[in-house]
Amino acid sequence: MDPRFLILFLALHFRLTESCAGQGGSCNTGSDCCRGWCTNKHCNCLNTGDQCQKDDNCCLGECKYSRCYCKEYGSGCLFNKECCTGYCVDFTCKRCRHNWEECFFNSDCCSDECWFFVCWPRAYALK
Repeated sequence: MDPRFLILFLALHFRLTESCAGQGGSCNTGSDCCRGWCTNKHCNCLNTGDQCQKDDNCCLGECKYSRCYCKEYGSGCLFNKECCTGYCVDFTCKRCRHNWEECFFNSDCCSDECWFFVCWPRAYALK
């Protein structure tokens, strides 16, 4: 078994079994929220670039130099939303994948076409 699939499975399992609510989720107290605070029974957190005082205030959980921070190209990641580039591929922040490069999801590819773990040109992708 490819170890990448095992890591992906474990990451998804952890994410799906998380016992807290994300941004916009229902809450009664701040401890119900994964990040941020509870306002009017909804979880809120700060977006990338917003001023912050601590990591827990930021949606992505990183407050650096008083600003919520996203991970730069080449940094380790689990989810697309963690990366400034918007793409987490093979657990690394990357730009979108070009034709014939490896992929897991359509959103990994610039063409938005991932077929059998390869990015295809839009005109040739099979549906």
